[in-house]
Amino acid sequence: IISNERIEIHGRIADALNPLTVDHVEGDAQFARHYSMAERWKEAYSQYMEAGKKAERNLDFLGALSLYKQAESCLKQMEGQPSLEQMLSPRIAIGLCLRELIRYDDAEIELEYCLNATNNVSEENKASIEFTETYLKVITALATLKQAQSKYLEAIELYDRALPIARENQGLHSQVWLANHVAAYAEILRKSGNVFKAKKLHSEALEYRTAAVEVGACTILELASSYTQLGCTLFGLGDFSKAFNFHKKALVARVEHLDFHHSLVSESLNYCADVLQSMGNGKDGIALGMHAANIRKTAFGTFHPAYAHALSVLGSCYHSIGRSYDALELLEECLDICEVAFSMSHANLIPNLMLYGSILRVTGNLHKSRSVYKRALTIHKKNFGDGNEKQRKGMEDQLLDEMILITNPKMKAPLDMPIPSIQLESEKEHLLICVDFGSRPSDEYMLSVASSLQQMGILQLVGVICVCPPQVERADMARGAMDSLLLPDVPVAFSGVSTDQMNNNSGLMFKSDYGRPSPHVNNSGVELLTRALKSAPDKSLVLMCSTCLGDAAEVIDNNPSLFSRAVKEVIILGSVKPLKRSKYLEPEECGVALWDSYAKKVYRHCQKMKIPTVSLCRDISRGFPFPCNYVDDLATSNHMVGIKVQQNEEMYINSQWELAKLKQENGLFDNQYRKVVDSKSFCKYSLGNQTPINGQGNVWPLVKSIDLELTLGLMCSLPQYREAHFKWEAHLVNGTYHRVCRYNSSSSGMIKTDSLANEIHMLIGFTLRTALLNTSC
Repeated sequence: IISNERIEIHGRIADALNPLTVDHVEGDAQFARHYSMAERWKEAYSQYMEAGKKAERNLDFLGALSLYKQAESCLKQMEGQPSLEQMLSPRIAIGLCLRELIRYDDAEIELEYCLNATNNVSEENKASIEFTETYLKVITALATLKQAQSKYLEAIELYDRALPIARENQGLHSQVWLANHVAAYAEILRKSGNVFKAKKLHSEALEYRTAAVEVGACTILELASSYTQLGCTLFGLGDFSKAFNFHKKALVARVEHLDFHHSLVSESLNYCADVLQSMGNGKDGIALGMHAANIRKTAFGTFHPAYAHALSVLGSCYHSIGRSYDALELLEECLDICEVAFSMSHANLIPNLMLYGSILRVTGNLHKSRSVYKRALTIHKKNFGDGNEKQRKGMEDQLLDEMILITNPKMKAPLDMPIPSIQLESEKEHLLICVDFGSRPSDEYMLSVASSLQQMGILQLVGVICVCPPQVERADMARGAMDSLLLPDVPVAFSGVSTDQMNNNSGLMFKSDYGRPSPHVNNSGVELLTRALKSAPDKSLVLMCSTCLGDAAEVIDNNPSLFSRAVKEVIILGSVKPLKRSKYLEPEECGVALWDSYAKKVYRHCQKMKIPTVSLCRDISRGFPFPCNYVDDLATSNHMVGIKVQQNEEMYINSQWELAKLKQENGLFDNQYRKVVDSKSFCKYSLGNQTPINGQGNVWPLVKSIDLELTLGLMCSLPQYREAHFKWEAHLVNGTYHRVCRYNSSSSGMIKTDSLANEIHMLIGFTLRTALLNTSC
């Protein structure tokens, strides 16, 4: 009785859901389960198949696999003999899911079973439309599997049978259906090296899809697939400019209609990056490659070939700009994934091995480079034979180059990144930054502004030195941020001055996902600063410092004449004491005796050697009008820096508000909260004199000001912004004027702040959006 009641209840639930619209119900696994529990196997079968398709569209191939197996089990419970299509459809779908999960052997078992089942059909039944449609599904699914296995001759043979059938049955389907078959065959041909025929077929598929879009029978996303496929084909033909245009069109379409972190968006980002580095613009390709790898890491995991491909493209971009040791680590990770995912002779290994061999050669491992090239050639011959003479000869030529280079070890690439060219130009400032990067949530905004100003020809960023423990982690984070902000060729170093004495004073650091260690972050701050000074013409380099001036002080100790010759001006984010008559400017103490001694040494040397200094009070950005909506807007760029800053700022602001409330509750003079701003000051400076309602936890929507200390310091290094937006005291010391801004933004130390904030917002947005090819505009 209980069993009968259960069956009846599930049937009534399914019947109640059935009248609902398809959008709400169809493809719902729970709906299918109700039919299954009601033992209405035919309806359950249909709904499990639809639910599987829905899971596939969401890239949940494991979920889809389970649902298709449920559909297959429903067939066994159905009364009567299922049709050939019903019997094979779940197994075809299971095979395709297994292919996506890189379980090629299991997929082959499923699809070969389906092929044998169609071969066993009587000749009389083979004449039916149902058989033809099912047979077409089987051989096309098997062809795509053979393509994935790099068995291209077998894949071509299958599609040579499939495409004429598809053309004959076009009348039963749409143009988009035929376009999918034409494009699938073209992809097999492209992978096999027949790019000319592939181009012809992909152009045909593009025509079908374009016509379908015009009548509303095809989506823009399907059209974007044609853009991508034709772009890859043109890339294979060496027509990089046209290939890039097609890939960018696909990227724009996908960003417009999908979430930015969708795998298809990462595919377009990846291909755009690859084409850019092939065009000699790997610098711009790095930002795209970083985003593609980040998306694929989340979407597919760190063991999937799609993620490995993103690492390979990113590595090629680094290699193209001379950062071959970064590329080496990425290619080794890529190949570790591919060795597990693919067979030992899979064709997808060839381009990765060729790139790996090139990187090994440049980094000095010539013996291993030669063995890697030989392996690539062996795999190529096994998959393509000697038919592709041009590609085979190219690989043999590279092997000959290795034979020559193995006797010339002096070709090894250096780890030290070169100093950007410093040329005296009237409209450009050459700036080297030495700051505690990462101590504020918004420090990446400073790098974004620098990138924009550099693209505009106003600024040349010469290098970045990260001070204050943990300075190595700070340098890694700065390196990753700069790579994503079109500054991958600017060297980064970490301070090595008196680290042990500074450990007890290490400050807060806001970490990021892009702060991976780089072998090219290998210089100490003193080494980088010295190299920059030696390469700089007289009085050409502007130095911007904050927190600890130890590196500058040590260079002054070691080579004072070099510092005096090359430095044009020093910008210091730190307050100075009131100037007494006939006395030097002296910095205010920061509470760390060692750092105070460094600051005094730098100030004293600059004043003696007539090097102008510009001093900004420590809290210059307090009350500066940069509200939360600016930060939120920059996050809509989809750039990893914009998103990271927005998340960290919101978290930090809310945590500061909670601490301010605790301080108020526990007493203003409680030692535990002595460094925490009080709630009154928090509301005045961060919230623009607004007071949150009682119990309000998230105060982010009320924020009117964030800490842009480094960004304002950067703006101050440019005379046009310095004169327009800062109030100065000018002190003449030893015949040289030294400028001091004693007051913060809220205390009238700055003017026209709204105008400056708006310009900073636009400069940051320009870099974030340009780095992603303006896809978010």
